[in-house]
Amino acid sequence: MKKTKKQHYVPRCYLENFGVPGTYQINVYDKQSGSSRINSINDVASENYFYDVKFSDIFTEDLIKELNGIGVSIDNLDNEQYIEHYLAETIEGDLSKLLSSIINKVKSITPWYIQNCFFISEEQKLNLSVCLAVQYIRTKSVREGMLESSDCMQQALENMNATQKLKDSMIITKKDLKLIHGKMIFDTDNLFEMVKSFNSLVWILGINKTSKHFYTTDNPIGTKAHISHPFLSMGGLNSSGVEAFFPISPEIILIMYDGEYHKELINKDRMYWDNMVHENIEYYNSLAVMRSNRCVFSDNGDFALIEEMVKKNPMLFENSNTTELHWGGNTYRPQKNSKKNSNN
Repeated sequence: MKKTKKQHYVPRCYLENFGVPGTYQINVYDKQSGSSRINSINDVASENYFYDVKFSDIFTEDLIKELNGIGVSIDNLDNEQYIEHYLAETIEGDLSKLLSSIINKVKSITPWYIQNCFFISEEQKLNLSVCLAVQYIRTKSVREGMLESSDCMQQALENMNATQKLKDSMIITKKDLKLIHGKMIFDTDNLFEMVKSFNSLVWILGINKTSKHFYTTDNPIGTKAHISHPFLSMGGLNSSGVEAFFPISPEIILIMYDGEYHKELINKDRMYWDNMVHENIEYYNSLAVMRSNRCVFSDNGDFALIEEMVKKNPMLFENSNTTELHWGGNTYRPQKNSKKNSNN
């Protein structure tokens, strides 16, 4: 099988929904440079050989023995690109079909259908939950979160006068990141729990009929905490009160709520919300911008909202790390060079 050099951590089949109409290009706002540009969809949310790691390093010895038992030799597999081919051929095909089904349905729905019908079946909701779970963990943001956590741990151990051996054991290299990330993607137990988390939320499909368009980003699934806690992050999928969102196109967004907290929405699962206003669009776009790793994508290049956000707070993206470690009465945050180190 031909080697894939440029590997996307946000699928092209998804990004195409936010492309410039009639082209294979997309408008990009780069938070690091503070500027916008137009790129080919092939060249965004990707990195050369991003997922390449030895197949035998990802799987357990028990699984390898099981494969050998049925006549599959690890040595004969295209093992370094197994993750890339698995995502492209298995996950992305299902994602593309599910999103196309939703988009096409929205294009043809009537007011009666909006009030009385579901935008997705229970089976499709479960299948899309699988795709969302994989997307949630496959991005570059997850890797950089590991690096930030390592950075915080290093600071904590330094303050505790830990031995150099212990501090060295907590350092994560770029090679480590790939390996740990690969194992996360194929951690079936964790993936199953994440699928259950997505599927258990109340899903509402927001339809945008305003002149503003939804953004998406290089980290397209975002969360919003509605409950605060002095030590814990409440933005996880299983957190009480959490709200999650996933823009599907410039006119459509999937919004997911914890039904135990947002009790008024329990009976709205799989229903439409078709009276969104400008404030709703700006709310989700603002969350998307802050949740993004580096790049924000738009079909029409209208990044006025981001420019206004930066104007109000010029240091906005300098302090956008979400990782914190609370230990021994202290709070540790990643140092400024943490993300830069992940590109070395």
